[in-house]
Amino acid sequence: MRKIIEINNGWYYKSDYQSGLELQDDLEGFEKINLPHTNIEVPYNYFDEEMFQFTSCYKYPLNIPKEFKNKIIYLHFEGVMAYARVYLNGHLLGEHKGGYTPFRIRIDQAYSFETETNMLTVIVDSTELEGIPPFGGQIDYL
Repeated sequence: MRKIIEINNGWYYKSDYQSGLELQDDLEGFEKINLPHTNIEVPYNYFDEEMFQFTSCYKYPLNIPKEFKNKIIYLHFEGVMAYARVYLNGHLLGEHKGGYTPFRIRIDQAYSFETETNMLTVIVDSTELEGIPPFGGQIDYL
């Protein structure tokens, strides 16, 4: 039987990613946010397209009920622009390139039911990367 639990609320966000944040549980300096979320608000007109091109970090203290132990568990993302790396407790679970397509990551093999909380971390690279659309073309960013 399939069961869906939404975790759109209660995330933590930091716009200035520094190497190693995926290994830390500390949420100091993070802003509490809900999803969907934009990494930066830009004016409607006449903005520099490089304003939103940076790498940021999202964290979520994940607490899955014990009834899910020995079950297959996936996280489903509707879209992350443009390159996402997903970690659980500091271990890389997977990555996805392309902000216009949903993806899912299996987490049950890395999740620990022995600890109260597992830290989910998503590192988001929003820079224009060659090979990830829409790089190199004319685009309306609004």
